[in-house]
Amino acid sequence: MYISFYITDSKNGLIFQYLPSASAPTFSNLWVKIKSVTSDTDLALRNEIKIGKYLKVSKYHSDINNLNYWCLISDQKNKDGNMGTKISIIDPFVFLETIDNILMEYFDKDTLTVKKLTNNYDRLTMIFNYIIDDGEPHMAGNLYSNRIKDVIPLQNDLTKFIHSTAKNLGNVVSNSAVTNAAKTTSGTRGVQNGRMFSNSSTLGNEEIVPWRSTHLEHHTKEEIYLDFEETVQLVFQKRHRRDKRNGKTTTTLDRGYINNSLKTSRMQLVHGNIHGSIKGNSLLNGTPIVELNLNNNGCDLGIPRFNNCVNCEDYIIDNEDKNLLNTKVKFIPPDGKFSLMEYNIGLNSGQQDNSNLGLISIIFENNLGRNEDEFEITVNISGSSKVDKIKNLTIDLQFFETQSRERTQGPKDSQVKIKIIRNTHGRFSHDIDSVRGDWIFDVNTPTGTIAVLRGCVENSGNNLQADRNDNEDIDQEQEQEQEQTNDKHKMTLQTVNVKYEHEGQSVSGLKVNSIDVIKRSHSSLPSNIFKGVKYVSKMVDYEIREY
Repeated sequence: MYISFYITDSKNGLIFQYLPSASAPTFSNLWVKIKSVTSDTDLALRNEIKIGKYLKVSKYHSDINNLNYWCLISDQKNKDGNMGTKISIIDPFVFLETIDNILMEYFDKDTLTVKKLTNNYDRLTMIFNYIIDDGEPHMAGNLYSNRIKDVIPLQNDLTKFIHSTAKNLGNVVSNSAVTNAAKTTSGTRGVQNGRMFSNSSTLGNEEIVPWRSTHLEHHTKEEIYLDFEETVQLVFQKRHRRDKRNGKTTTTLDRGYINNSLKTSRMQLVHGNIHGSIKGNSLLNGTPIVELNLNNNGCDLGIPRFNNCVNCEDYIIDNEDKNLLNTKVKFIPPDGKFSLMEYNIGLNSGQQDNSNLGLISIIFENNLGRNEDEFEITVNISGSSKVDKIKNLTIDLQFFETQSRERTQGPKDSQVKIKIIRNTHGRFSHDIDSVRGDWIFDVNTPTGTIAVLRGCVENSGNNLQADRNDNEDIDQEQEQEQEQTNDKHKMTLQTVNVKYEHEGQSVSGLKVNSIDVIKRSHSSLPSNIFKGVKYVSKMVDYEIREY
């Protein structure tokens, strides 16, 4: 059973704690116990920590809100010797994730802030008191945000709620005499009519689905919005060929992967994955059925993770013979914000059309200049009619040794410094402690831009040749040994990691063909329903390797 719940920030500073009993420990006491049984490294990697014979702590980290959710669980046997409600390893993790989604839907926010949670401490207490029943989740449909809003109004705090209840009680007392008189004169027939009215009202208020409240008619303008967000992870490696004339290995790469398919690209795909999510915001009256028709662009969505509002049986029947061309999703949307579905597209199978994976192509070269110690990287941002700017473009450059020698003569310590010769856009930040740097662009970079960065890797060992020439006592053999040692410290650009995001189109090419809103027979369908679609693409890990 669940003993207590806690919400902390990313540094484990307490924001909220729910202690339903006097024996439940505070987070400060629990944190001392956690630190005594696990290290910081294990704490960051593990989702469950055993702190006693029958006690364990589960943790869930919300990447969206940058918050940590904790719960203390007991699996102690009952007095009759039987095990209480058994909780598997994944159940607490899923439940904490559900709580995170419930709070975002309840407060109607895309992200939760520490200030928001702190200012609504009383509501958080009432929410946890509602969804936890005798140490277990209240699973009888009470984990839907619409039911929580019915019980705990969003716009009324606890003080207003008490004043409203007191006023209603006063009205009931003042009208009690009139009510008793009406009951006396109505007779048996009136009572029967009253019962009939009560029964019909109950039938009329019976909800069709648990995630949507009955008789929603408070929206003056009916609207529905769908937000598509895709995060992409790509790892590419340059393709090299050996020149038969001089025996050197050269690269054949002169363009990025963006404008060419993988079959004709001069980069080899090592790993690729697209994770997509569709989030909605429904402001529709009544109980409508929404039919979403998608153009897959040849992508296999696999087995998506759906919200409860989606009929999975209808989804299988409607999409069994589509040949990856179109996808149809039918659902009765919850009122307000909700997560409709999540999907994954694997790019390693070669079945996907990868001709439009993003808008940016990268070219980088080494061994340029007279001393062959210069590098140059070119960024080509393709023009697009749907995307006008790239946001938060950052390119991480990492340098490594290109040659290794077993000889240890000569200087063992060499200071490496990256010097920028030419930079057309943004700024370059050099990490002194390691041989790497960040090419940071402006917050917004227009599409159709070509940016060039050229620099050189200065090595303290490169000046040793001049020192040797000034010394007449060094013979030819010692010079050769010293040259071999210098080769050991030669650094070249080996890895480029790109991060950016943009709006207007999805990386996979997935797009909406139509959104059809179907009202039930007893409700009228307005002709002015607004339907909005938004596409957001985030390149979280786009890496190009030299070797």
